[in-house]
Amino acid sequence: MRLNAGWNPNAVPEKYDAQEYTVRFLREATISLHDVGKVAAATTAAVLHHLPQAHMDKVLNQLPLEIRTLLQPQR
Repeated sequence: MRLNAGWNPNAVPEKYDAQEYTVRFLREATISLHDVGKVAAATTAAVLHHLPQAHMDKVLNQLPLEIRTLLQPQR
């Protein structure tokens, strides 16, 4: 049986509030604070080209409301 590469079962997921998530997003995406909302929403929209809306809703509903709102694609 082969384990997934890079998966560590001992690692505990980190929890973020909206501000911490925004800071991490801008740092890892190397964008400005001003662009976080637009880029986060565009990222979700791009994923929606590959996943059904119901799957994305299930994923987003696991997140705190403030982070979910940030990731919602612009409609």
